Amino acid sequence: MVECGGFRDRETHPTLAAEQAAELARQRAMTQLELPIFPPALRIALSQPDAFRSFSSAYKAGHIVKPEDDTGRDERWIAQWIFGEQKMCLTFGDANTLADAVANYVYLIKNPPVTFTERETPGDFSKLAMWQAIGGPPENEEVFVLIAIMVEHNDKIG
Repeated sequence: MVECGGFRDRETHPTLAAEQAAELARQRAMTQLELPIFPPALRIALSQPDAFRSFSSAYKAGHIVKPEDDTGRDERWIAQWIFGEQKMCLTFGDANTLADAVANYVYLIKNPPVTFTERETPGDFSKLAMWQAIGGPPENEEVFVLIAIMVEHNDKIG
């Protein structure tokens, strides 16, 4: 038997762990609404529950933003998701969705903070509100992430 990366079977493989964590989060959300499978980047993030909890708290408190001014744009002038006062980029180039940001956060932030002070402008949930008004299955990755954040904080979705 060949051992690849130290994973001897499916039960210990990180992909399986990510899928299981994502499915648990989706099932928690489905007590309030019907959802398709979460996007891959979000599934990866949900496999790291402490880091995802930190991301969701940071987002709600307004520490993770996608500024529309020059401070949040890369060299190609593409708006990117930024974390904290140090303006750490969580997205890069065209991979700049909120799902990409949460996947990168759980990878990049080695000791994720637990609490965040509330900023003057809290996290933006307007796309979630627009989706709720329209109904139907979510078609935007950002809406999936916002749903997962709401579930993480036991907030009502619908």
